[in-house]
Amino acid sequence: MKAVIDRIDGTLAVLVVPDAQELRLNVPLALMPEGCNEGDIITFTLERDDESTREAHDRAARLIDTLIHT
Repeated sequence: MKAVIDRIDGTLAVLVVPDAQELRLNVPLALMPEGCNEGDIITFTLERDDESTREAHDRAARLIDTLIHT
């Protein structure tokens, strides 16, 4: 997905997705690539982490089981 750095506001970069102007994302500058400036176009990817999700569900299930049987 592509986004434009609309502005840098303190420690946040405000990103606008061109295909959805109403979609604005506030991203900590610490997570942005070095050297980014207002007006730059960046590419980012969001993906689901199946393994971490499964592990989190398993931990929650074990905790619930422990609470029920204690």
